[in-house]
Amino acid sequence: MKTEYIGNKNSTAGEIFFFSQLGYISQSMNILFTMMEPNFVPYVRGIVPFRYLTIIYTSLKENLNLNLDIQIVRTSISYFFERVFDHNLVSEISYNEYLEKINSLSLYKYVEDALSLLNKELDEISLRQIDLRVEQFYKNEFLVRLK
Repeated sequence: MKTEYIGNKNSTAGEIFFFSQLGYISQSMNILFTMMEPNFVPYVRGIVPFRYLTIIYTSLKENLNLNLDIQIVRTSISYFFERVFDHNLVSEISYNEYLEKINSLSLYKYVEDALSLLNKELDEISLRQIDLRVEQFYKNEFLVRLK
């Protein structure tokens, strides 16, 4: 599929690159500003916005004295869960039945407890380990409840 830049056709490659990245940077900054509300965890589905968010947060954390590590970890947990979640599994049951089946499950608590994440700095936490624990939760807890 061939794509075409919809802006000024006389733009340089550098200008096109800058404007293509500006949207992701703006989105990440807006997510960070929204996360400053107590305990707000954004739902990020795409890999590019997720990467921009984590890179921008770690870059600005010290300079702006941000303390959003817990929200970033929980955003990561939600992001990894979205990647393994099979929406077809819940298409055949009612919303109330779904809620009833998953009622006492806590994805955040499961991963945080399994990896002892509370009181850890972000640079001490492995995203790969979070991803593996989310998959473990999905297979051993979530799917078992849906059957």
